[in-house]
Amino acid sequence: MSPSQRNIALCIDGSQQSHDAMAYYAEYLAKPEDRLHLLSVVDPPDYNTGTGFGGGHRASKYEEAWSKRVRETEEMQARARDNWLKRLMPDLAESNIFVHNRVSANPGEALCAMMREVPADLVVMGCRGLGTMRRTFMGSVSDYVLHHSHVPTTVVPPPSKK
Repeated sequence: MSPSQRNIALCIDGSQQSHDAMAYYAEYLAKPEDRLHLLSVVDPPDYNTGTGFGGGHRASKYEEAWSKRVRETEEMQARARDNWLKRLMPDLAESNIFVHNRVSANPGEALCAMMREVPADLVVMGCRGLGTMRRTFMGSVSDYVLHHSHVPTTVVPPPSKK
């Protein structure tokens, strides 16, 4: 990696807010030599996917649910890479896009761990725009990352509602 290259962590989950964050990055922050790391967290499925006490049945249902979540995450990342990024940044080299997944029930913690591993120079992510009360009770991934990230973090707010 040359000294002018930056490792940019784009936190994506397939939502409109992820797309908004990518668009913000492309318009205001992108440099041609950047290395983009698409970070996603796969939420593990609930173990109670089966019925009754049949352990084998429950295990196979869990494996099916698990495979489906991983496949959906990989498909979402491919759409982000092939559709969103290529449309937003047509000159972006394919060799400068990297995809990372982590399995965790705590997405904020998982994203911060992946940022250290990359290692990221800048983090860009969207947020849902929860009100103060809802964010206090439900928590916010962007709020967690903003307060625990070891690198500069850009949180792209949702468009204002007029």
